[in-house]
Amino acid sequence: MSNALHVMLVGESAEQLAAMQELFKEYGHLTTQVLAEQLSSDAVRQQADLWVVEISDEDRAVEAMELLMDSVERPVVFGEGFLVETGEDAWRHRMLEKLDELDEQGEIHWLSVPSIVAGEKAQPRLQQAVKRSAARAAEPYHVWVLAASTGGPHAVKEFLDQLPSGLPVAFIYVQHINKGFEKLLVKVLGKDNSFRFNLCGEAPLKHGQVSIVPVEHQVLFGADGRVATVSEPWSGLYSPSINRVMENIAEVYGKHMGTIVFTGMGDDGKAACAAVHAAGGRVWAQDAATSTISSMPDSARASGAVELSGTPAELAQALVRACA
Repeated sequence: MSNALHVMLVGESAEQLAAMQELFKEYGHLTTQVLAEQLSSDAVRQQADLWVVEISDEDRAVEAMELLMDSVERPVVFGEGFLVETGEDAWRHRMLEKLDELDEQGEIHWLSVPSIVAGEKAQPRLQQAVKRSAARAAEPYHVWVLAASTGGPHAVKEFLDQLPSGLPVAFIYVQHINKGFEKLLVKVLGKDNSFRFNLCGEAPLKHGQVSIVPVEHQVLFGADGRVATVSEPWSGLYSPSINRVMENIAEVYGKHMGTIVFTGMGDDGKAACAAVHAAGGRVWAQDAATSTISSMPDSARASGAVELSGTPAELAQALVRACA
């Protein structure tokens, strides 16, 4: 069929992959199956219209996500819970909803997928220039920006997993990442820790919450935890812009904010270190030895504003002490 999609399926067993394949065969699509343990840089270079990944093992899921982030430009559906949390029937229902959504957004052409919920209308695209969250929260006492690029998800997850529940900190996670992968971060990073994850603009900043900055458009942070999403794209070399977020948070939260620059390529964040320091905030960085690529934390150190360097676990322990 000329309009058939080529779907790459990644799962943890041959039985699981075969059951996943049945759904796509029903709609006339072509599939290639890859066991999670065999996922490699060569495998992700294969041409595909869509990736569907189901991995329950936490470490392997993070590794797969980082590999796909660096190599895949097509849509990725990650972790819908197949045969792990919700069972096969529930997985099929959720997968069809997701594919229908991608079709409506123009990301794929999913051959005549029927409406999943009778009478359900597609959510309209953002048409306002600025969309402000209606809810307000008590002003967070501590707001920390977690900045990362290559290798970031693994380092940030290690950091968060070491933190206790009830820490009076609202986190803003700025990750250089391909379009669409922010939602994968929400799914993967919340395993084995007590934090709530969301995309910036879905809720105000709150203690115990990690808000992930979108790739495609800017966000503005205000007092009382308010977050506004802006339809304009990020300016400059990097999307999202770590410099812009750090400067914004420093201006609003001053001495009650901090930044940790984790592993990554480039120098995004370096220019804003001075603004954070001048506002009374703190700048920390991951050490070079444990960074996948150390150029980003190294450039932050070169600014002269970094007061502490360490492993993700050491930085987590230092934050607990700072908030005591």
